[in-house]
Amino acid sequence: MARLCASLPTNTHSCLLRLLQHSERHLSFAVLEQCLFLRSLNCNPRSALIRHMRRIRPKLWPFGLDILSITGYGYMLHATRQELATAQALETVNLPA
Repeated sequence: MARLCASLPTNTHSCLLRLLQHSERHLSFAVLEQCLFLRSLNCNPRSALIRHMRRIRPKLWPFGLDILSITGYGYMLHATRQELATAQALETVNLPA
């Protein structure tokens, strides 16, 4: 995951970091748009954010993570079922006898 973060452009890295800090909690477009460093004043921040999220999503899948779109509000980082199943299995193994 560290290599993935290091390989991302600054804008994308900032958005992913914000999502990781608030995992499983929704973040508004406004909060995530603050992560973007727009080069042009003519650029639509919402469109730029959508593009960044579209690029990040497939890179997170191998780590058992996905970015869910919340219509009209924002995004949320979510652990996929595979990742949840692995975490639950580990918890079960570590239970006292």
